[in-house]
Amino acid sequence: MQSHFEHHEFDVKNGIVNSKTPRHSLISARFKQSFAYYVLRYRIPESLSQIIASLTDNVDALVSHYGEESRVDFQKVIYKIRKLKHHLEHDSQLQQFTGTEPDKEVWNNFISNLEEGQNTFFSTCFLYAECYIFRSLISFLQNTQTLKTFDYFADKKQKSLISFLNTIEIVIFGIRTATQPNDDVLRLLLRLNLWGNQCDILADTEKYTVRKKGAFQHLREYEKNIIIDNSNSIINCLKTADHSKPILIDFISDNAGYELVVDFILAHYLLEAKMVDKVRFHLKAVPWFVSDVTHTDFLWTLQQLKKQSGRCTQDYARLWYQFLNDGKFEVITADYFWTTPYEFYRMRDIRPDLYKLLSEAHMIIIKGDCNYRKLIGDFHWDASEPFITCLRGFQPANICSLRIIKTEIICGLNPIKNEYLTKIDKDWMTSGEYGTIQFMEKNYCGCPDPKEEM
Repeated sequence: MQSHFEHHEFDVKNGIVNSKTPRHSLISARFKQSFAYYVLRYRIPESLSQIIASLTDNVDALVSHYGEESRVDFQKVIYKIRKLKHHLEHDSQLQQFTGTEPDKEVWNNFISNLEEGQNTFFSTCFLYAECYIFRSLISFLQNTQTLKTFDYFADKKQKSLISFLNTIEIVIFGIRTATQPNDDVLRLLLRLNLWGNQCDILADTEKYTVRKKGAFQHLREYEKNIIIDNSNSIINCLKTADHSKPILIDFISDNAGYELVVDFILAHYLLEAKMVDKVRFHLKAVPWFVSDVTHTDFLWTLQQLKKQSGRCTQDYARLWYQFLNDGKFEVITADYFWTTPYEFYRMRDIRPDLYKLLSEAHMIIIKGDCNYRKLIGDFHWDASEPFITCLRGFQPANICSLRIIKTEIICGLNPIKNEYLTKIDKDWMTSGEYGTIQFMEKNYCGCPDPKEEM
């Protein structure tokens, strides 16, 4: 363990300020009283150590799967992860990528445009630093001969899904007859989908066990923890869609496992209730932020659900396969934009084709905390600032954001609610106990009503 002197020496050497992130500034680990500092100083180095240990301890088993020629590649990857960890622990500058990454040019342009003094792990934006670390981990694999398809986190993602299979069966049984448009059912499924974001691979499975409590008791217990709720606007937007043309819904997916399954459940209901004609899933091109869903995870999940003994789970898995075959479910070719550090408001310039694709949708359902960070930026907004302000022009379609709050950014929150939450728990924004259901109409501009100004 590091001594108090070593901690102080690190802070002094790297210009760490013992304060919170200033208002209207990028979130940065330069400020010691921020969650960003804790994550980059302690959590991620520990995670990198765990990856190193796991690869080292299991190398023989991994080599038996990937072939003897992979042994040298694993050794090279372990060395590079150690080097990355060293650079992080010494607040080094972000280095340009030199391998064969498909998105190398995009990343290198981004890194080269970081301002001097804001291009190290602790001085740059928290989101940028985290994205760089995870992109580096995948880069190490992509630049080997034998490990291009290896996923550091696949085993954890798969075990997480398996641990929730009983819960999945009970939930599906509970909603199996819901096929008609109904405000109360849709409101409940939005909540089911929201709280599914708690169930990443770090989740306490017992907390979400529903057999004793009933399929939706957990949702009722957490109702008071939804601190922004635009469900009525979302429901109205879906009900008033213009069906003279196909109605598309896009999911910007987050976690694999249980959360992906409740994405399927919500998408299934919207199709069966004839509220939409097609649901498109946007997944990550590479393994990302430990538990994010890739195309491999998507297909593996369906395969596992189809093999389960629970009849409801099997039946729904077959239906979801049929939706894929019929084009009612569509997996969009993974775009590397989702694994760049760029915030969504920059999409129109960086990836205009992706922005145009999203513009075809009636609604974009944006899942999870990391996607929320990219949606409004890792920026210290005032909690009460309007959602429309923080989107900074990103309005390709109607937007629905479903997010469990795990980092220190938020907007659109009632100031009284913010004051109350801060009073009862100063760490409420990183507890994972609160959620938001936010909506923004595509054509809403946030401009004052001229009639009100007269």
